[in-house]
Amino acid sequence: MSFLDEPKMYPVLAEHFKSKGYRTLLQASFKFLKGWEIDVAAYNDTLKELIAVEAKLALDDALEAVSQAEMYQMACSKVYVAFPHYEWDLKNNRDKRRDVEEICKKRGIGILKVIGKGLTRPCEEVLKPALSLRIDLVETILHDIKKNFDSFEGLSEDDFSYFLDHQDWKKKIVKKKLKRLAKKSKN
Repeated sequence: MSFLDEPKMYPVLAEHFKSKGYRTLLQASFKFLKGWEIDVAAYNDTLKELIAVEAKLALDDALEAVSQAEMYQMACSKVYVAFPHYEWDLKNNRDKRRDVEEICKKRGIGILKVIGKGLTRPCEEVLKPALSLRIDLVETILHDIKKNFDSFEGLSEDDFSYFLDHQDWKKKIVKKKLKRLAKKSKN
């Protein structure tokens, strides 16, 4: 199956996640992403998982896809980038494919090959994503902070995104803030 434009891939991606027990939204827009639109969002109530997929027609657009996927990691359990199977499997794209896999693996972003609608396997997972900070945990933590510590301003929502970042110095700062919060809550 050939995809003439990106939105033609969305129903195929939705079908892939629906077959795994997820509910899906196409071109989902969420306030907390400041106007960004997720190409395909998949949610599973039981697992409390929110998955975001950024689709692109060409591997030349991979860096843009990865950049958008990193934004989604702040709010989603798992994040993927997706490309048409014929683009991914093209012999001339071997070096690009290797680079995309390396970048995505370092950032915890999964990769999907989009094959076609109505097939037993509409998509193929090339790379599994890392589990990001679960959205239900983020919501619970932020709710507790706002409810119990209105005057505490040591943590921000951005602090939680540092755990997704692979820079240890940022993690240390956030851990210190969490320790201060824990001490304050005991008093």
